[in-house]
Amino acid sequence: MQPNAAQGDQRTHGFFYRQDTVDEGIVGLPIVSERSRHGGPDAAVLYLRNRALRLNPLGTLVSNASTSFDDACKASCVDWYGNARPIFIGERVFALLGYELVEGRVDAGAITERRRADFAPAAKVAMQ
Repeated sequence: MQPNAAQGDQRTHGFFYRQDTVDEGIVGLPIVSERSRHGGPDAAVLYLRNRALRLNPLGTLVSNASTSFDDACKASCVDWYGNARPIFIGERVFALLGYELVEGRVDAGAITERRRADFAPAAKVAMQ
């Protein structure tokens, strides 16, 4: 159980797994927080370390939705896995969170944010 969170995807294939050894790997699970920092639900990916089928939390990569322009979901929103999707590329760990791509670093039993890119559409400026 994750306190103050709900499953971010109702499909059974909404999580991804990176196998590191035969008995170890990392699970990425999309979640949304029930207590939002921005008034709406916060998309996040919860990462768990698997060691011989025992899961331990590594932490979360969370959206920074307050910096995004609300485009009324014309280009994205919940089209991909409840607005969040874990991505593993080799040793690299990412979270696709709405219009943000967040890279994390797994070190010393925890995941921390390394960097993020925001590709939200720019707000329209009214011409006078």
